[in-house]
Amino acid sequence: MFGYRRKAAAVAGLLRRSESHLTKVDLANVEELIKDRELELAFEIMCDQIFEHEKPLTPEHFSEISEVGRLLLIPESLWDFLRELVGPDPLP
Repeated sequence: MFGYRRKAAAVAGLLRRSESHLTKVDLANVEELIKDRELELAFEIMCDQIFEHEKPLTPEHFSEISEVGRLLLIPESLWDFLRELVGPDPLP
């Protein structure tokens, strides 16, 4: 079992990586949930809002979402729907 700090760091890191996929209000809401130690809810809301805004995800970003979801023991059904937003890797 992973400790709270590692999980919180993973969710906060994913939030930073997802900034371009979220509004300022979304970011503030998720940050507040992280601060309140509601990591699972923060992750679920982040995923829902990413999907709502329909911005393409890179395979790497989706992989990070998957890793954090598994770390938090969140059912795959609550984040796997983001797979449909995955596009090809951008060219360097």
